[in-house]
Amino acid sequence: ATIFSLRDRLKEMKDANPDIILLMIGRNDITQGTNPSNYIEFLDKYLIADLNTMFPDAHIFVASIPAVLDRDDNTLNMNADDNYAPKIIEYVEQKKGAGAKIDFVDMRVSATGLTAEDFTVEDFVHPQPAGYEKIAKQWYASITDKIEEIAEAKSAA
Repeated sequence: ATIFSLRDRLKEMKDANPDIILLMIGRNDITQGTNPSNYIEFLDKYLIADLNTMFPDAHIFVASIPAVLDRDDNTLNMNADDNYAPKIIEYVEQKKGAGAKIDFVDMRVSATGLTAEDFTVEDFVHPQPAGYEKIAKQWYASITDKIEEIAEAKSAA
């Protein structure tokens, strides 16, 4: 899914009442040539703004986009880590500083430990089960680190 295709599906979620929203989106946007500056603008204007309107009490976790396997030399392509993650971190910190209920989830190689062997050779993008496990551990750590704070804010409202 792209940011725009997910946005188009938000109507289907109108009756949900999430406490937490997890977003790891942008790989398809990158593949289609979206540059880091436009990616953040699209993420903010066309997805997160709508999520905040629909679910004002939800806490949003925005993950960086994991690296992918380079088709040419069987190494990790670090474009997402090097060019997109810093922009996502900056965006989340800016929003958080303005009072938004948002946190960054670090899916960079340095945080997850993803390796070339963690990806399928069929499409070079989707992880093998071991890669998905590393990604899941990052989600789990981020959520459990904040869950009490989210619960306390929810009960105080």
